[in-house]
Amino acid sequence: MISISQFLIASLAIGAGAALQGSIGFGMALVASPILIMIDPGFIPVPYMLASLWLSVSIVLRERRAIDLKGIQWAVIGRIPGTFLAGWLLVVAPKDIMVLVFGVFVLFAVLISAVGKKFPPVRGNLLGAGFLSGIMGTIATIGGPPMAIVYQDSESPTLRSTLSGYFIFGGLFTAVTLFFMGQVGWREVWLAVALLPGIAVGYLLSSRLLPYIKKEHTRKGVLILATISALVIIGRQLFKMF
Repeated sequence: MISISQFLIASLAIGAGAALQGSIGFGMALVASPILIMIDPGFIPVPYMLASLWLSVSIVLRERRAIDLKGIQWAVIGRIPGTFLAGWLLVVAPKDIMVLVFGVFVLFAVLISAVGKKFPPVRGNLLGAGFLSGIMGTIATIGGPPMAIVYQDSESPTLRSTLSGYFIFGGLFTAVTLFFMGQVGWREVWLAVALLPGIAVGYLLSSRLLPYIKKEHTRKGVLILATISALVIIGRQLFKMF
């Protein structure tokens, strides 16, 4: 059981993360995960993942007219082999080195995006982004940046709804896998339910902010969050190694 004060802190963290993700398209894990782990490690990954599914579904329903279903299709096709490859790499390769490599890869992608290189959401880029996202999401628990970089020049509703649709697939795929591995029990479900009020408040706040968020804002937000994601990945692994 968690105390009332822990519940309030968790709600504040997940609410802030949900407001960010509901406005930009991703980033909740960066804000909420570190705090949730400090409160109770049991929040990660199953309760967080189950609760985040509710947010992703809400965003898709809110902006369903802008979603790029074909883009999600190609990204999902790329994600499946990326996920399986990540599982294999976790067995045969040093995890710390792999995480560092992918963190540096994201930083490189942000750098060339910032100087004008475009990664339009066409088949090849989507397959590659889904593939890399599957690897990063499995190894480093942060898989949003590759997809966000591909959609950074899209209209804001398209970026938010498409990433959320992609996250729904990823979350369901992970949930089913963890269920059959015996990692989903009543405690995980209860902790997920405990996060829902904060997610609801964050989602409603993001809906109020949408009129003030323009395409140029989301592009800058994507590049900033992708940079932070990469630095968090790299910093976390360097800390573990040294």
